[in-house]
Amino acid sequence: MADVESQNGIEQIHKLLDELVVTFDQYKHVLRANTVDFFTHNRIELLHKVNPALVNELRKLTQEDLVKVACGKFDYSEKGSYSSLTEISKLSQQASISCESLGRGLCFKNSASYIQACSEHSESNDTVIVKPKEFMNLKKSHEVEEMSHLCSWLCRSLCLDQVIDIGSGKGYLSQYLTLQYGLQVIGIDSSDTNTHGAKERSRKLTRHWKAFLRRAAEEKKKDGTVSTTKQGKLIDKQMLPDSCDNLPSHDPAKVTIEERCKTSVLSSDRNRIELQQESLGISSTDHTDLQTHMAEGYSKNSDKYADVKGHTSSFQPVTAFVSSATDLTHLAGTIADGDMEGNLQQSDPFLLVGLHTCGDLAATITKLFIDCPSAKAMCYVPCCYHFVSEEFEPRESRFWIEPPQPDQWGFPMSCYLKSKMVNIGRDAKMLACLAPERMDANGELPVRSLYFRALLQVLLKEHYRIPTREEVVGKLANKCKDFVEYTRRALTKLGFDPNKLSDEEINQYNLDYSEKIDLLKVFTVARLAFSRMVESLLHIDKVCFLLEQPLVRSAVIVKLFDAVQSPRCYAIVAIKDSPR
Repeated sequence: MADVESQNGIEQIHKLLDELVVTFDQYKHVLRANTVDFFTHNRIELLHKVNPALVNELRKLTQEDLVKVACGKFDYSEKGSYSSLTEISKLSQQASISCESLGRGLCFKNSASYIQACSEHSESNDTVIVKPKEFMNLKKSHEVEEMSHLCSWLCRSLCLDQVIDIGSGKGYLSQYLTLQYGLQVIGIDSSDTNTHGAKERSRKLTRHWKAFLRRAAEEKKKDGTVSTTKQGKLIDKQMLPDSCDNLPSHDPAKVTIEERCKTSVLSSDRNRIELQQESLGISSTDHTDLQTHMAEGYSKNSDKYADVKGHTSSFQPVTAFVSSATDLTHLAGTIADGDMEGNLQQSDPFLLVGLHTCGDLAATITKLFIDCPSAKAMCYVPCCYHFVSEEFEPRESRFWIEPPQPDQWGFPMSCYLKSKMVNIGRDAKMLACLAPERMDANGELPVRSLYFRALLQVLLKEHYRIPTREEVVGKLANKCKDFVEYTRRALTKLGFDPNKLSDEEINQYNLDYSEKIDLLKVFTVARLAFSRMVESLLHIDKVCFLLEQPLVRSAVIVKLFDAVQSPRCYAIVAIKDSPR
């Protein structure tokens, strides 16, 4: 490891991983359970066995306080009569172990603090920022804005012209990187449907890009926040932290697993949605070697992007299946020589990116980054953790996932966690996919839907057949006025006779079990409190793996997105050492 602080960083990571594993082991049976089986398997007993006092303390809390415990924001010290809730205090401390626990140098609260830590140069805000809101929804706009800003900065700092976007889908990120920042981007996706959609979107967006630039410049000039040059150039590509393109991201014909995570739906009212941005604080970190390395790159490349014409597209979407065995250097060189303008060679260095790398795709990109000499930096956002294959998941488990390549497991990646044979389990990984920040913003737990589904499981067991967890009902609860309607619609969807039971018989189940809703809340809150901890275990394992590699100069976690808008908000960012 080239970085002088790497050894300290690895030791810090090992210490935190140890804490995460110990806490996970204590509550693993609770975290691996599922609320679908709450009544049929009496799941509250799992929590009673681990910590009976915690159950009693949680039952004393109001709905508002339960939400705060679930979201990690409950301050028992300020609750007066709640000051004796020692088990909730312990729970909050254990569940608060997260990526942010790594502290400065390994985890950054936003991209601005990361950039500030790595560069001595401040960036100019005197730029025209195109926000083509007609082409994307609010969530996608926020994600592309933040990620493209960080990616463009990495390219400038490391003197990179080329970006390879793995799992590029319809090209949301790729198109914005090339049009707004002047980068040459190859977007690779395994679906022909997505590749065709990306080409069509790129054609339309390129055609209208001058108009977007002109309108953005006029709006900025009207606000008095930017001035144009004498020649009337509309864009300085050094720093545009904004949005990209947008056609509907959901395609029924989509076959790649990475697209399953792209669940945002276009709003019917997209004319003038303004993206509200959180003001980002700047924190400095003493990373002397890395700072020097990045500053040198910045100086060499500082004027490189100032005169790029924003309407010129250098985006090439291609269909290809990428595995850890793929030769990216050869693939990029072949595509560039055949389809892209310029003089790119197979040896040209590039930035490897992925916006929402679903399941094992995150591990695949990480290994490609290590194995490909031309990959100089990497930035991706992992998601869909329940699709991650686990080396130590028992093969007899019905949730066992075969790795994409032999012995190329998604978790654990680091030698450190491999030596401990850590296994998370599918239900715990599903827990990490939830969005506690959204619950906090809404001020409520999803108890109604969980209660209806758990109660349906009882009804299925007693009147139809022994249920498995394979029955997928979907999000019916919020569409139904009561449990009777929910039951009939669910039974119809599952292929059972919805009229076998009368309304009175169905409603009796609701009456019999309604008094147990409080226990369901307690169980749900205890599990939700650990959602970020489980997610952090997955992310920190990847950082640990990267820092175990000799050529990796820096590997960090950056909280890139607002967690309410985009719950999968953490990016893994890594930079290689220059060969000696």
